[in-house]
Amino acid sequence: MSQSLLIGTIFMTVIFLSKEKFAFIFTNSDDMIHAASELAYLLGITMVINSVSQTISGDLLGLVNREFCHNFTFVSILSIS
Repeated sequence: MSQSLLIGTIFMTVIFLSKEKFAFIFTNSDDMIHAASELAYLLGITMVINSVSQTISGDLLGLVNREFCHNFTFVSILSIS
């Protein structure tokens, strides 16, 4: 999870530092560039949340699968007995 958080933080920092310039890749319109620079903070925070959420949901799925296997094994042992 720390690696995902680090990568998300790096990309957030890049977006924050280049908020006035990254929209030039997509458009030449001054109005669109200004609008994109206003939304850069939201984009940066979203990048961090998305980078961590995948890791957290994977950990939760692993926990659920582990609990399911434990319960399934316990029920199987009771059924055999």
